[in-house]
Amino acid sequence: MEGSVIVRFYSVRLALGVGFGLVILLFLWTTTFMIGAFKEIRLLEIHKNHLDQIQQQGHLLLATIQKQYIYQTHILFLEDSNYIPYYKMVWNALEEQLDRLKRECTALNTLQSVDGIEKTILEMHHYFEEKVIASAIQAHFSIRHHHYVQLEKGMNRVRIQIFNLNAILESHIHIATDQYHYVLKNTQSATIVMFSLALVFAIGISFAIIWRIGEPIRQLHQAFAVLGEGQWDIQIEPKGPYELQKLAGSFNKMAETLVCMKEKIRLQERMSVMGELASGVAHELNNPLGVITGYIQLLKKTSLEAQGIQDLNIIEQEVILCRSLVQGLLDLARPQSVQKQPLDLILLLQEVVERLQHSRPEPKATLVFTFPKTGSATVLGDEFSLRRLFNNLLLNAYDATGDSGDIEILLQPHQNQWMILIEDSGAGISPTIKEHLFKPFKTTKEKGTGLGLAISQSIIKEHGGSIEIIQGKRSGACFQIIIPSLKNNPDSFSEETA
Repeated sequence: MEGSVIVRFYSVRLALGVGFGLVILLFLWTTTFMIGAFKEIRLLEIHKNHLDQIQQQGHLLLATIQKQYIYQTHILFLEDSNYIPYYKMVWNALEEQLDRLKRECTALNTLQSVDGIEKTILEMHHYFEEKVIASAIQAHFSIRHHHYVQLEKGMNRVRIQIFNLNAILESHIHIATDQYHYVLKNTQSATIVMFSLALVFAIGISFAIIWRIGEPIRQLHQAFAVLGEGQWDIQIEPKGPYELQKLAGSFNKMAETLVCMKEKIRLQERMSVMGELASGVAHELNNPLGVITGYIQLLKKTSLEAQGIQDLNIIEQEVILCRSLVQGLLDLARPQSVQKQPLDLILLLQEVVERLQHSRPEPKATLVFTFPKTGSATVLGDEFSLRRLFNNLLLNAYDATGDSGDIEILLQPHQNQWMILIEDSGAGISPTIKEHLFKPFKTTKEKGTGLGLAISQSIIKEHGGSIEIIQGKRSGACFQIIIPSLKNNPDSFSEETA
């Protein structure tokens, strides 16, 4: 059961779905990884450019401070107040650059360095406005030189602070650059490896699917070629996915059906030839057999001894056997056309049983007929053919049971059909004979023609049913007849004993 579930689980759709699904998932995973990696590379690149821009702002700030220092020295030594408006313009620009630099350095943990730069610049600015502009322009040279020294110290200090800030930024830039190149290199290597693995995996799955599907298809193609050459008994082993196994099973059934059809055609041809031959022979034999029968009756009326009468009876029985044999061949080879009409199997079987019981000499076997208590067992069939079928089977049962046996007939509904079981308590049928029981000229009787069951099978097939021998409750033979029903009936039963 577990193996069957596994076989059903593995199918063409599943193989293709899982295989190509895994390939698609691998490619999607690779693409997702690449997108994430390139996004990280882009962020690193943006971060690196941002650091470069901050570093440029630091250089620009230094240039603006130097320009401010120049204006301070010009105002101080040239004693020219006309430079004061230019100084204020530079100071305003310097404040804007300083604010921008503070905003950019907030996220880099370098705000402390910018604060130091801002403090120095503010000290220089306040010192210049309070000491230089207010009172030192007209002062003595020594005083102005002192102011100049103080401004130069502030300028050197802020220059060093900006250089330190740029050094910190430069280290960040180096780290970002190294990380950028590291991620870029790993991304390139990982992308190549992932796409290579995806390609190899896709090729492997493709070859696996082709092998698992292509090989059974090739086997089926060869089998059809052999079948087309007339070798109908070919069988192939179901392999591969579930659909192809079903296809192989259907092919095997088709080949078996073709073999059976071939045998049936051969048998029909044989029966046709036998029918033509039997028709001619019957016409030629009936007249002399009739003459022989007439002379036997005349001889019986003469005064013969008991031995002579016995010999004539034997001759008469053999003549009757010859006639039944010829008639059986005619019936089998050229079955009569059936005229189907609604029939009640209960009434039909009751009539057959009643006539047989009246015709059998005492002592005779006990016959029990079990059938539905209410309603009718209606089928569409030919009354003469079905009567002949049941009569033949019951005669065989009487012959098998003898005088002291018993026979049971069971009629019951079976899946919108009617099932008739005819079982006897005779010696039964050997397994070797069961295989050929419905073939012509196969019989267990010493004086049987071997055509009765073959004719019975032909009749039941004409009615769309089946007949077979099964294992019954008794020691004898049990025949099961299935006939399509016209309607369903209750499942209650009664018994009639004859």
